[in-house]
Amino acid sequence: MAAATDKRDTQQARIESEAASIIEAEAKVEKLTEDIRSLGAEIAGLYKALNEQTQLRAEDHTDNENTLADSKAGLEALKGALSVLENFYNDPAGFVQIRYEPFKAAGAGADGKTVSDMAPGSFDGAYEGKQQQSKGILGLLNVIKSDFERTITTTEQDEKDSEAEFQEFKTTTETDIDEKKKSKKANEGEKEDTNADLVEGKDERQDATSLKRDALAELEKLKPSCVSTGSSYAEKVARRKQEIESLKEAVKILTDMR
Repeated sequence: MAAATDKRDTQQARIESEAASIIEAEAKVEKLTEDIRSLGAEIAGLYKALNEQTQLRAEDHTDNENTLADSKAGLEALKGALSVLENFYNDPAGFVQIRYEPFKAAGAGADGKTVSDMAPGSFDGAYEGKQQQSKGILGLLNVIKSDFERTITTTEQDEKDSEAEFQEFKTTTETDIDEKKKSKKANEGEKEDTNADLVEGKDERQDATSLKRDALAELEKLKPSCVSTGSSYAEKVARRKQEIESLKEAVKILTDMR
C-alpha cells in the first residue's frame, strides 16, 4: 500500500506540474501569435510607405529634371538674344550701315511734285537705335536671365536635398524592416518550439494520469486485506479462540489415530 500510495502521489504531482506548464505554454503561444501578427502588419506598412515615397521621389526627380532642362534652354536662348542686342546697342559699327538714296526720275505726279521731291532725305553713318529704350529692354532681359539662373540653382539644390532626405528615409526604413523580419522569424521559431513543448506536456500529463489511475486501482485491490474490515475486538478474540479450539481438536484426532 505504501508503494501504491507513493506512486499515486508522485503521478498527481506530475499531473499538477504538467498542467501548470501547459497553461504557461498556451499563454506563451498566444502572446507569440499576437506578436507575429503585429510584426507582419508593421512590415507591410513599412513596405507600403517605402513604395509610396519611392514613387513620389521619382515623380519629383522627373519634375526637377524637366524644370532644369527648360530653364537651361531658356537661359541659353536668352544669353544669345542679350549678346545680339548688347552688340547692336554698344557697337553699332559692327552692324550693317543703312543708307537711303533718293530715287530720281523725270516728270512729276498729279500733285505737281516729282519723284525726287517726294523721296526722303538720305543720311550717312551707322544706325544707333534708341539708346534710352535699349537700357530698359536690356535691363528686363537681364532680370529674366537672373530668374532663370536662380531657378536652376534653386532646383538643383532642391533635388540634392530631396534625394538626400529620401535616401536617409530609405535606409532607415529598410533597416527597420530587416530588424522586424528577424524578430518575426525568431518569434515564429520560438512559437514552433513552444508548441512542441505543449504537445509533449500534454502527453506527459496523460501518461501521469494513466499511472495514477493504475495506482488507485492497485490501492482498491489492496484495501480488503490491508485495511481494517470494521470488526470489533471481541469478535476478533472469539474468532481466534474458535480457530485454536479447531486446531486442538485436529491434534486430538491425529493422536487417537496413532
